[in-house]
Amino acid sequence: MRASLYFSAREFAGRWLDSADRASAPVLIASDMPAGPSCAVYIVCDWGGRVIYVGSTTIGVRTRLRQHCMDTARTFDWAEVWIIPLRNDTPVVEVRRIEGLVGLALRPLNNRALPMVC
Repeated sequence: MRASLYFSAREFAGRWLDSADRASAPVLIASDMPAGPSCAVYIVCDWGGRVIYVGSTTIGVRTRLRQHCMDTARTFDWAEVWIIPLRNDTPVVEVRRIEGLVGLALRPLNNRALPMVC
């Protein structure tokens, strides 16, 4: 995924974007991941840079990605994660709505379901 696509996806967060977090580089799954924001939408890419998964969390990025990584068959091809940081006071319904919008725009290859966008 190119950085320009990431910055476009960040726009879906609108007023809920955590403007204090200016991260623009992906986090490599194999590296020691930072704790990250508690509310976020994340975009997972494979080794070829294709978007394969979009998810969200309200329990912290590191915690949620560690939960995913316990299913090694499902996450074997996960190479990098691009994080869209959201303000900690973002309501859950907004976190899910933003996830749905990002997923609709990026069309990840391996998502089983994404939140409905109204």
